[in-house]
Amino acid sequence: MLKGAGVLFMLESVLTKEVMSQVLADFFSKSISEESAVSTEDFVNFFVTHKEVVEKIHNKLNLKEVLLGWLSQSGFPYLQTKRAGSGITIDEKVFTGGIRRTQEKLWKFPIFYANSNDPAFFNVDKFFWLLLDDPRTVSLNFTVPPDDWFVLNVNGTGPYRVNYEEKDWLNLALVFANNHTIFPTSTRSKLISDAFAMIYAGHANPYIIFSFLTYLQKEESLTPWLSALDGFEYLHSLIYSIGLKDDLDTYMQNILNEIYKELGIDNNSVDNFQGILRQRIVSAVCNHGNQACITDTTKDYLKMIDVHSGYSPNNDVRPVILCNGIRGVRDAQKWSGLYNTTFDDTSDMGHDIRKVYYEALACPTSEDGTENEGINQFLNYIFRADNYVIPKADVPTAFKAIYTNPDHVTQALHYFVINEQRLRKDISLSEKVRLLRGIVPYLTKTEELKLLQKYLDVVKPKNEMRDAVMLAMLSVNRTQNFLNNNYKALKSAFQQVNPPTPAPPTVTPPAPTLTTKPSNVTTPPTVPPNGTVTTPTTPKPNSAAELNIFSLFTLLMVYLAFIYIA
Repeated sequence: MLKGAGVLFMLESVLTKEVMSQVLADFFSKSISEESAVSTEDFVNFFVTHKEVVEKIHNKLNLKEVLLGWLSQSGFPYLQTKRAGSGITIDEKVFTGGIRRTQEKLWKFPIFYANSNDPAFFNVDKFFWLLLDDPRTVSLNFTVPPDDWFVLNVNGTGPYRVNYEEKDWLNLALVFANNHTIFPTSTRSKLISDAFAMIYAGHANPYIIFSFLTYLQKEESLTPWLSALDGFEYLHSLIYSIGLKDDLDTYMQNILNEIYKELGIDNNSVDNFQGILRQRIVSAVCNHGNQACITDTTKDYLKMIDVHSGYSPNNDVRPVILCNGIRGVRDAQKWSGLYNTTFDDTSDMGHDIRKVYYEALACPTSEDGTENEGINQFLNYIFRADNYVIPKADVPTAFKAIYTNPDHVTQALHYFVINEQRLRKDISLSEKVRLLRGIVPYLTKTEELKLLQKYLDVVKPKNEMRDAVMLAMLSVNRTQNFLNNNYKALKSAFQQVNPPTPAPPTVTPPAPTLTTKPSNVTTPPTVPPNGTVTTPTTPKPNSAAELNIFSLFTLLMVYLAFIYIA
């Protein structure tokens, strides 16, 4: 569903939002009137023959082939850029996160771009189609001086990633340090997301990437910070047990200092977006050891639970205050009291708010590697078979709140593998497998490998679970290799405080005015006769599955979420 929504959002950037909305409305109207089940192929055939689509995209482009290429292959691509003087080439590769695979063919998609000479991020004509049938190097149809910047996939319109050479990441670091607002927030967010992904996949030098990320000291917008904080939180989980936590804490306090002073704990938010940002920033500052933040939120917690104080904290930071107030809670009974109080006070909250409070309730710490009894009680509330305290729909969210806290990931895995055969009966085997897959990226320790191996030896699970556990063990080995290979680079990266100082050429930000798009499609870049690139790829899965009208409606909802985020 997410990939389908991403592909629709990508095509909307070529067709315009108005055309895409009309096409989808016409399809749903036709499907509902016919009162029959529809398949993915039905949707594709309708889409590529719709009058508005045909008018906007030239007939020379086989749009059906483009769509089926995305639908029939798992995974997604990334582009690796290369420099040759002022010229630029790209290699299309499969983003695998370290897993080597094979695939039959490549994806085809439009690439929107901008550069220092023409920073027109909202020019809807400024794209070309990548229409390769084999993985050869492609020369781009524009040039950029070696010391100037360029960006592909501007505004994150396509469901693919981009990795730049070190020189070009540094070029971006320079211009961001000078004036990051030249780039729209959606482009900044996508660059940050790609930067972290390339570190984890082993495609980029952490030191270079963190040089780029130091610009965040000046960032004030929500979406770039959300991408950054998600990346830092995952990195924090990875390096928690290898002696780099203090280094990352120092780096984080440096880049968070300015925005934390601006937002504060007690200020009122002007809108919901600032409220979300305040909650995430204050949480990050406290989690990375800012003593003033910890002291202030702990004092506020004591006032909050004092029935005589009359104190009610700002709703934005209430979960952070709760988190810091209960960090030292180990007793299961006391934790249960906090859970009941929290959800009694917020009985009408939506899922996103419940998620934040689950994360707060996962804050109690462990000592000397021992299990926290409060967290064990939390796990019982999620999974025990005799009393469903937490709704089934919240099980993945609540479990994730525990295992994404690096203090509890081993405890969460231990509980899961020990009790897998006795978990609540409304959780199917496939759902258990998905829960295990969720925790896998956060596993880093040999102790966790041993837990998985013992589970295989003692329980002898069914094939689906056995295969998931074996893949999990391979993933832990890859993560350990990544940490071993990048320990020094990460330590060095965390020691950066100031962004690069040389000022790049001044660029005037463009006005965000959309231009009219032509009815034809831009010519694909030429493919040189040499320079074949071998890439790890993904096996082609089974043919497209049937979709009923409800599933397609869900796809539309996710697609609309992409529009909202962008």
